[in-house]
Amino acid sequence: MSRVIIRLFLYINLQQNKLFCEKLNIGDTLRITSCLLVILACISFFAPCAVFAADLAGTASLSGYVKDSVTGQPIFDARISLKCGPDKLKTTSNFQGYYQFSEILIYSKNGDLLEFAEIKISAQQYISIIDFKDLLPDQSYTMDFNLHTRFTYPIVRGKVFDTSTLSGIPEAVVTANSDNNVFTTVADLNGNYVLRIESKNPQEYSIIAKADEYYESSPQIIKVFPYDTYNIDFPLDIMALGVSVSPDSWQIGSIGPNSVATMQLGQQITVTNTGNDNLTYSLMLISPEGWTASQTAVAAEQYILNVCFSSEIETISWNDENHSLLEILQRCSEIKFAGDQNGVDIIPGQQRTLWMQFKAPLSTIIENEQVIEVIINAEMP
Repeated sequence: MSRVIIRLFLYINLQQNKLFCEKLNIGDTLRITSCLLVILACISFFAPCAVFAADLAGTASLSGYVKDSVTGQPIFDARISLKCGPDKLKTTSNFQGYYQFSEILIYSKNGDLLEFAEIKISAQQYISIIDFKDLLPDQSYTMDFNLHTRFTYPIVRGKVFDTSTLSGIPEAVVTANSDNNVFTTVADLNGNYVLRIESKNPQEYSIIAKADEYYESSPQIIKVFPYDTYNIDFPLDIMALGVSVSPDSWQIGSIGPNSVATMQLGQQITVTNTGNDNLTYSLMLISPEGWTASQTAVAAEQYILNVCFSSEIETISWNDENHSLLEILQRCSEIKFAGDQNGVDIIPGQQRTLWMQFKAPLSTIIENEQVIEVIINAEMP
């Protein structure tokens, strides 16, 4: 999920047992979600035939990928069998279509290597193939296999691209939906895709494309027929998430321990959704070393920082439980951080007014300048 993070820095300095808050500086970053990587290990156990009269000459390895001959997509759970000399080995392909025989025993008989290997690959709805390879001891080999389907299905191909740059979008997902079936493929590094719809009868499908950081495409409705190929391109608009704050400073002045400083009229911060989609805010802070944030009461080395969205300061009834920030993200709601405004489902261009109240620690031994980092996290609701 895309997020915009606004960081506000409060600089706090203790001089002669007083606290001084100088400035809020603004910066924003964009954070993108990571991908989940699933790895499946396929291991084959085997043993040489005890009655085969031959000498062991060494071992070899063989690996590669099994893919669809038309779409280029990996084929999961394809069955690969290998016969070399007296041994018969079996394995299956993983989610990436990858297979491996890590140790193939190579024999010799009467001085001649028995290096000839027969490899058979099969998978559901695909035509099985047999290939051959001479395997020499102490060598690693790579063999990829492209399987053809048993039936000629309709094909949808095209490109998923950025509407502003016209460049292809890697790993965009294209999906075809009907009342009974769903078929999906992933675009290559250039945004090109090939989608096979495994339908033996004419049928209507709704086809969409989507990608991280982009809006989903409008559905394309087509009726597909066996043996036919259809060309559909998908332009996608990027999700432009953005937040701005103004002004970028709050001059608190000098305050002592166990004191309270509250923003006054003219000091409030305007938070604006500058993106092209609705946003909901979450807020948190990062305390300086030696201090902790509280939602109940100040204490030695413990302070409270309250924030509230409101059109004006006079309408705010400060409540530490609902308005105070902690060192974890807290999502805005109609109550949390809310006065007569809130930080929920803000439409593009809409503004919210943010007020702040700082309650200093009851006492502190900190003498150098301290920094409180306040984070406004914005994401689509």
